[in-house]
Amino acid sequence: MSPTPSGDSSWLPVLALDPSKYVGLVDGADVYIGTRERPQREVDSETPIFLLPLLEQSLSDIRQELSDCDRLHGRPMGFFEDKFSLQRIPYAALRAKSDYWVSLALGWIICMNIVEYRDLLAMVSESDWASQKVRHRAWRMLKDLT
Repeated sequence: MSPTPSGDSSWLPVLALDPSKYVGLVDGADVYIGTRERPQREVDSETPIFLLPLLEQSLSDIRQELSDCDRLHGRPMGFFEDKFSLQRIPYAALRAKSDYWVSLALGWIICMNIVEYRDLLAMVSESDWASQKVRHRAWRMLKDLT
């Protein structure tokens, strides 16, 4: 994983993280964070910590934007969603051990296949670093699965 790609790489900014930062693809394959003009740092697909700001947007809005990008760029449906590892972002939030990020991740999990996140919900509900409100929310979500 390199911090920045070589100068002859093709950069496609796809989603705004904030007014000046984007997540996009280099050469149609590698996920990077960058400005509108150029990529700056590669994102680790297993631990996409740099994508946590996406949690501040609704998952349905992000999925719609990515679906629009699939069509616009002639990619198969789900291409950008898979590339950006949206399913890994809640796990990255847990690793950050931040009440803020985990609380937002729980909102995303409700919109995803919640059963896949059973272990994550159990870890949050039993954690000593999360607030009582977040622990109880995770516990209720876990309880609703049974």
